[in-house]
Amino acid sequence: MATLGTTPNNPTLPTTIGALLTEENTIDPLSPLPSFLELTFVDVARNSGRKALAASWGFLLTWLQGILGGLDRRIERGVVRSRALSRWQATSRVDDGFVSAAAHLHRSLQKAIIRLQIRLYRNLRQFLRLIHKTIDSLAPELQSLIMFAIDYHCVHHLAGSTACEMVYGLRRSKIVKSSLPMSVNENLLN
Repeated sequence: MATLGTTPNNPTLPTTIGALLTEENTIDPLSPLPSFLELTFVDVARNSGRKALAASWGFLLTWLQGILGGLDRRIERGVVRSRALSRWQATSRVDDGFVSAAAHLHRSLQKAIIRLQIRLYRNLRQFLRLIHKTIDSLAPELQSLIMFAIDYHCVHHLAGSTACEMVYGLRRSKIVKSSLPMSVNENLLN
């Protein structure tokens, strides 16, 4: 018989699929409490959600590495173009002609634009490396925070249950603050 991995020491918890199905068939259908089978489904949904988040996290890291590689190639091309323009300016002389001076000015402006692009790409690369390093080193913590944020949003704003419980139509009981009269609050404090 297949077991579900629950502790065998507790006789009140069903440990086999047959016991779960029996419990599911014998439970009161009007009861607001979830059955063990529903809770097992919720656990499976939660685990698959974590695996999906981990897979998308890996995709994000791969995508960032691709962006960083593209920035490295752009920087290399910019450096090559800047060096070619520097060599051209060093070997050419500005004559008294207007056309030659305009060409020299055009090359100088191209070189300045290329330097600005290189600086921009280097700053962007440095920023993306910082993000990549943070995302890579803090992956479990950030994934836990994302799962918590999703569950918090579902509990407080959507269905009154976590995202995994919402899939199976389960609800949690809510704690509602009661507004006691001021005299009762003062008596409680004293």
